[in-house]
Amino acid sequence: MIEFMILGEVKREVSKTTTMDFWRADFGLFRTLVERVSWERVLRGKGVQKGWTLFKEQDLKARKQAVPMCCKTNQLGRQLSCLNRKLLLGLRKKGRVYHFWNKGQATQEEYMQQGRGKG
Repeated sequence: MIEFMILGEVKREVSKTTTMDFWRADFGLFRTLVERVSWERVLRGKGVQKGWTLFKEQDLKARKQAVPMCCKTNQLGRQLSCLNRKLLLGLRKKGRVYHFWNKGQATQEEYMQQGRGKG
């Protein structure tokens, strides 16, 4: 029997994967881009496979123009990896003040000032 140990640190990589953000998509632009193609002329004389390939290419071109890209969520903290550090720290600070406000250790004015970025 052979035993061995692998020494080293486990490094967790932050996901840089981007996906299409269909919540912010411009479907009107997508529709006009797809309608501009004269499908009868493009698909005439093509087989099923060739026609499907041409359709997928045109669809992908239109999606790249009409649908913006966004970062996927980070699996480590379940937060958006696109959040910048300043915004994230502000949200954490507001959460702490909210916690103190619920306990009666902070005033409502202190909590409301966090929302305006004054603290």
